[in-house]
This record gives sequence, structure tokens and C-alpha cells, in this order.
Amino acid sequence: MTPQEFVSIIKRHALFANGKPGGMRADLRGENLSGLRLPRLDLRGASLAGANFAGCKLPGANFGAADLFAANFEGADLSEARFPNANLRGARLAGAKMNFVDLQGADLRSGQLDTQPRQDPSADLQGAQLDSANLGRARLDGARMQMVSLRGAKAENAIFDGAIMRGANLTRADFAGASVQHTNLTGADLSGASFHAAIMIRADLRGAILMETDFSRANRQGMQANLGMGKLPAELQHVLRDHALWVESNGKLGKRGNLRGADLKSADLTNCYLAGADLREADLSGARLEGASMVMTDLRGANLAGADLKGAAVSAADFSGADLREADFTGALAEPWTIRDAAGKETGKRRILFKKADLRDAKIDTLDRNAIDLSDAKQGSSPGAAPAMADDEDFMEA
Repeated sequence: MTPQEFVSIIKRHALFANGKPGGMRADLRGENLSGLRLPRLDLRGASLAGANFAGCKLPGANFGAADLFAANFEGADLSEARFPNANLRGARLAGAKMNFVDLQGADLRSGQLDTQPRQDPSADLQGAQLDSANLGRARLDGARMQMVSLRGAKAENAIFDGAIMRGANLTRADFAGASVQHTNLTGADLSGASFHAAIMIRADLRGAILMETDFSRANRQGMQANLGMGKLPAELQHVLRDHALWVESNGKLGKRGNLRGADLKSADLTNCYLAGADLREADLSGARLEGASMVMTDLRGANLAGADLKGAAVSAADFSGADLREADFTGALAEPWTIRDAAGKETGKRRILFKKADLRDAKIDTLDRNAIDLSDAKQGSSPGAAPAMADDEDFMEA
């Protein structure tokens, strides 16, 4: 298609969109328009399935009710663009700038063209800027939205079921009545966001920042979150958020939580993401750690006297020298942890280390005996205290 032909198509479409004589609906299916500068382009109702707009400058463009099935907008500038009721199924929007964009009623569910098969056809908005965007009633089922910015966005009654929103910034966003079932929001910033009457069944909010977040009348059945996070100091919430991202991304995002010597006395860390964190010598006395993820967590010398660890995942955690008097491990999940080298070859097993820990009056009787090392631990005779065990030569320490 020549530049002259493109200009002609746009002019005739403008007549069509405005109901004037001589107009014709634009058909740009599969066309490569990448890198063009087209501010305030009017393609309302156009046929644009599979079109390539990657890197285009399209501020203020109007794609209302357009067919943009599997279109590519990666890296495009779509600031203040309008997509009301547009078909964006399978669209690629990774890295796009979409501040103040209008996506009200748009459909961004999965979809793929037969001529352009993709292994993962979900809408891709990873890293996109959607600050102050209007996503009311939009369909984003299964969308990839990692690290997306939705500050101040309006997403009332939108559908995000199964979307990957890890590390997203939803500060002051309005998700009232939205459906976020099975949505991954680990490490997201939900400060001041509203989920009033939202459906949040089995949503994963571990590590999310929850300062002044509104969950009133929300259906939180099976939701994984530590609602007590919102009462923790802001600095601590950011450390826990960065750590959750670090774990979820295998070290590609965020950073390992360093809380060595931290004062977390009586803190509510229910369902908290602490796997692999450094909590050496931290004061966790009386802390609530029910359901917390603490696999491979370093707790050497920490004070966990009276801590509640019911149902926590503590496999391969190191409690050596820790004060665990009256700590409650009832129902904690523990199993010998397989250690593998860089090639994936098994090199041994690691147990929960209670070496030289003070376990007097601690409840550890439900822990798998093959998963714990109690050498030199102090143990009382109260009900629930397990007898000391000899080392098992079949297990190797990491």
C-alpha cells in the first residue's frame, strides 16, 4: 500500500464515520503501519484485525468500536486515545503509553488469527502505562499485565479474571464491582485502591501493598492476602512487596527481602510471602505467621517466642539458635527439600533446621519427623513438644 492509497483510505473512512456521502469503511487488516506518526487519527468502526501499529505515535486517536483483533500496538504512544467498545481480543499492547486512554467496554480477552498463530494469545499489556484510563466494563480475562501502571484508573465492573498483574501499580484505582477471580496481583501496589463489591475469589495478593485499600462488600473467598499488611509501616510493606516480586520472578524483578534484626514484634504477617528472606536475629515474638510462605527462610537467631506459625510452609527454613518457646507449628507444611545443582541434578535433601534452637513448650508434633533436624535443641516436656532426634545420614545439609 502506497502512502497515497493510505491517505485516500483515511479520507474516505472519515466520511463513512461521520455518515457523509462518498464514505467507505477502512479495511486495513494485516497492514504494516509501524512507526507512523498519526495524531488524532479517526478510525472509528474500521476493520483493523492483525494490523501492525507498533511504535506508532497515536495520541488522541479514536478507535471506537473498531475491529482490532490481534492488532499490534507494542511500544505505541496511545495517550488519550479512545477505544470504547473496540474489539481488542489478543491485541499486543506491551510497553504502550496509554495515559488517560478510554477502554470503556473494550474486549481484551484472548484471541488469535489463523494466519498468525501464537502460543500465548492473551492480550499483552506488560509494562503499559494506563494511568487515569477508563476501563469500565472492559474484558481483560487472562491478560498479561505485569508491571502495568493503572494509577487512578477507572475499572468499575471490568473483568480481569486470570490476568497476570504481578507488580502492577493500582494506586487510587477504582475496581468497584470488578471481577478479579484467580488474578495474580502479587507484589502489586494497591494503596488507596477501591475493590468495593468486587469479586476476588482466589485472587493472589501476596506481598501486595494494602495501605488504605477498600475491600468493603468484596467477595474474598479463597483470596490469598495478608490484610494486616495495611497496618505495617510503609517502608516495611515496600520491602515485603519487592521480596514477593523477587520470588515470583525468580530474581528478575524486585529484590530479596533483607529484614535482618527487624522489629516485627506482634506483627500480623498472615499469609505473608517470606520464602528465602533474610530474617536473621529479627524480633518476631508474638507475630502472626499463619499460612506464611517461609520455605528456605533464614531465621537464625531470631526471636519467635509465642509466634503463631499454624499452616505456614516452612520446608528447609533455618531456625538454628532461634527462640521458639511456645511457638505454634500446628499444621505447618514441611517436607525434605530437594537441593539441585545448576543442571537440575539432585545433590541432596535439606531439612528444617532447629539446631540449638529453644523449643521449650513449642508445638511441633505435627511436623514431618523426616523433615526436621533437632540436634542440640532445647525441648521441654509439655504436651506437643517432640522428643529429640538423631541425625539421619541419608539427608544432606545444603
